Amino acid sequence: MIGIQTILKIIVLIGTGLVAGSTFYISLVEIKVRTQTNEEEHLKNWQMVFPKASRILKTFGIITVIFILLAWYFTQDILWIISAIPLFLLVPFTAIFISKTNAELANLKDVRGTIPKIHKWDKLHHVRTVLTILSFVIAVIASTI
Repeated sequence: MIGIQTILKIIVLIGTGLVAGSTFYISLVEIKVRTQTNEEEHLKNWQMVFPKASRILKTFGIITVIFILLAWYFTQDILWIISAIPLFLLVPFTAIFISKTNAELANLKDVRGTIPKIHKWDKLHHVRTVLTILSFVIAVIASTI
């Protein structure tokens, strides 16, 4: 019979893997594709994709953190808390560095000057990608101990 610790480890690995994979996909594919479009398409793409992706990633992130904390509670292994730290850091990082750009891009009607704003968002998003991959890697290490 599979124990609660094993089940939690599997859920955390799936959760952190999905969050890391999603942000990595955005960094590797979506951002690259947008660079091949004109300014109007660039903005339209960002405005169509961002709201949906944001809701999904926030939901995955919150659920994953809850399961990370449960994994820590049942195992008492500090690595689980350490794996949650990069995900926790996403909140203040986004609030401080990205939220203003998100709001500007979401409400932008005039496409002139859009590309530099989206490129700024792209670079900031790469930081989030690194944080989510770090969380996943630490969770993998924690799950093997």
